Amino acid sequence: MADLLDLYHGHGLEPTAGELPDFLPLFLEFISLLPDTGLHLPLVDPPVVADYGARQKFILPFLFFFALSLHVVALLAGRLTAEVSRVRILNEEILQNMAGGVLAADRFGGIQFINGPAAKLLGVREADSLRGRQIDDMLPRDLADFLRRGMREGERLTQEFTIHGSPVRISVTGVGEGESGPLRGVVAIFNDLSLRTQIEEMTRRAERFQALLEMSASMAHEIRNPLASIRGAAQELQSSRLPHEDDRQLLNVVVRESDRLDEIISEFLDYASDRPMEMGLCDLAEVLHETVLLLEARGNRNVEIRKEVPRSMLVRGAPDKLKQVFLNLGINALDACSHNVKIGHVLVKCTPARGPQPDLREGVLVEVSDDGCGVPRENMGRVFDPFFTTKPKGVGMGLAIARKIVQAHDGDITLESHEGKGTQLKVWLPM
Repeated sequence: MADLLDLYHGHGLEPTAGELPDFLPLFLEFISLLPDTGLHLPLVDPPVVADYGARQKFILPFLFFFALSLHVVALLAGRLTAEVSRVRILNEEILQNMAGGVLAADRFGGIQFINGPAAKLLGVREADSLRGRQIDDMLPRDLADFLRRGMREGERLTQEFTIHGSPVRISVTGVGEGESGPLRGVVAIFNDLSLRTQIEEMTRRAERFQALLEMSASMAHEIRNPLASIRGAAQELQSSRLPHEDDRQLLNVVVRESDRLDEIISEFLDYASDRPMEMGLCDLAEVLHETVLLLEARGNRNVEIRKEVPRSMLVRGAPDKLKQVFLNLGINALDACSHNVKIGHVLVKCTPARGPQPDLREGVLVEVSDDGCGVPRENMGRVFDPFFTTKPKGVGMGLAIARKIVQAHDGDITLESHEGKGTQLKVWLPM
């Protein structure tokens, strides 16, 4: 007992009557550790008490690493939960933004998911309003029966339906627990076939137009032969002695109108021709210089022609066809300025430029602009149509042929015009 008190005083402690209950466990532990006393704590094995000091060195690290492992597990569980939530949100966004419609129902026929396109095809504004509802209540009877059939058979089924007047192809697939497990529901994929129907109709129209174009070209060829005979006969009559001068004037009209018809037929045949153009590397600057010289040779003193063209600009194309394009544009610009009170101005400009969106290829932009009468707003959508013209003696094929040639060069042509202020035609060609 004295040894125990000395140990207690050695730690700077002085037991009092109030501290005796706290001192008692230490005393009993000390007594149980004394040899040959035969005393020990109740319900405690003496070797355990004797090895407590050695075991304490192991327990503290064990508790530390155990707590650390709990924190690591909690951190990984939190990250796993966040990743699962992110994947779920990503999958829902993908399904919501799909072009086709998606509908998922459980085995009891309850709608569990539907995206916007599917709701739109079914004539519902809010997709969320269908969740939880029964397919028999919200879908047409034949479509609901088709989904029920997909649940029963568990195989992929495809069928076309007409929903609110639109053709829709629906593919149904059963969803089960594994390959041999029971079915949990069904997934339906909606594909709107309206676009396909429109494409088929456009294809049929294009085929009819192509057939009409070929027939028209054949007729034009047949018309040119008798037209040449009529013109030749009229010229023979002009050179002979006619009783009246009025007859000679009528023959002049026949010859002049025959030439005009021949010009119309020639331009139509050029437009209808499907012969491939002989492409090669050509100097567009040289083509534009020659075009300006031809425009100046027309001798219109009321129009000033200017050009901003570099010395050289190489592109891949057919020089003669490109010259035809810019000559047609220039003639239209000259005619638009011919009615000006003051001197008109025509500008031919050539600069490097990227292609229009979304092409953005390297290329060349040629602008033919004038300050003439401009194009009325109601005619803006028809200027490139064949045989459309506002000129008294025009054929109406110039811009149509120009657009066809530019498109054959994989280029683009646009028109900007303000009535009474002028017109600007832009031709972009790839390099």
